[in-house]
Amino acid sequence: MGPITMSIEEPAHNSSFLGRTEGIHFHGRIDAMDPAPGQLWTRWYSSLPAVAGRPPELQVPVDLDKVAISPAGGALSFDRDLWIGSHAITFTVKDVAGDDKDALTDVRYAGMAGGAPAPGKPASGESVPAQPKPCVIHVLIAEPTRLPPLGSDGRTPITRAGGVWAEAPVAWPDPAYQAVNRLTYRWVFATPSNTPVAHLGPGDLSFAQRTEDHPPCVGVAPLPASVPAGQYELTLQVGLWDKDTAKFTRYDEKTVAITVTG
Repeated sequence: MGPITMSIEEPAHNSSFLGRTEGIHFHGRIDAMDPAPGQLWTRWYSSLPAVAGRPPELQVPVDLDKVAISPAGGALSFDRDLWIGSHAITFTVKDVAGDDKDALTDVRYAGMAGGAPAPGKPASGESVPAQPKPCVIHVLIAEPTRLPPLGSDGRTPITRAGGVWAEAPVAWPDPAYQAVNRLTYRWVFATPSNTPVAHLGPGDLSFAQRTEDHPPCVGVAPLPASVPAGQYELTLQVGLWDKDTAKFTRYDEKTVAITVTG
């Protein structure tokens, strides 16, 4: 099989996007083929589901367009939104259109770019022999979940036992995902007059799998004693946390009016 030299020009490794407002531009480059194989078929993939909801199930024969993030038929450049999480992006190319066993047997030229960093190289983005330069991007979306219906006062009642929750990548518990994850969650409790009272996170979070009532989510439950019962403006922040400054370098946030009971 002949190699194809290729690269991901956009998005840049370790770049971040505010998922509610910023679309993502993807652009790949094919640099060298020896000898030229003729027509090529490209696909782009993410290590996470691209959109909210249940990931599509692959049928037999396999239809990889269902899980690819690129348009059907392939593209070197395109725009699209992605859902929350740290996504390892992979750009692939081959000289055969199909994906069944017979088609793959006929492949003569193929290549790939991007993917997760090699073990031991989680931060630098440097490539190692036989390992493409990685491409991991971070999509930041703050979305509170598992919220009860609004109370008669227009506030959401939160029980101490129930805690606070936020939408999270479906792969959150997977060690392979955590090897590339940079998302940090923080809940800030302030009085209705905007006086800070307490914050939760960064720290260990509980994970809840998707149910019919809520998406995959992480949270803190029960609420600690540092959050007294009462009315709050609760701001969920999801972003990239700098441990040295103990601050976010970039984040998305969403505020809801709540009443903590119990």
